Amino acid sequence: MQSLGKIREELKAIRYYYARKKVFDFGGKITGTHEVERLAIRYNDAMRSASPWLYDLYVGLYVRNNTQESLSLEMNYSQDYIQRENKKLLQYLQSNL
Repeated sequence: MQSLGKIREELKAIRYYYARKKVFDFGGKITGTHEVERLAIRYNDAMRSASPWLYDLYVGLYVRNNTQESLSLEMNYSQDYIQRENKKLLQYLQSNL
């Protein structure tokens, strides 16, 4: 079982990957696929069996690169609620990776 700290680090890398996906896609054609893409695939596979809410949260925060604050405004929830739910997301990933 991975530590929550390690999962947070990997989610930051995944967020960066999706924020700069065009660069990674272009570079991948020249240098080959970066390992962060395989990491994103691994996390995406785990999230496919999550509840729809946790899946939506994952996509909003890490695939679409929203902050908890911006996602809370978009989804019409408090920032504290999004923060608490993100902890549930981390625990889900810890159990399912």
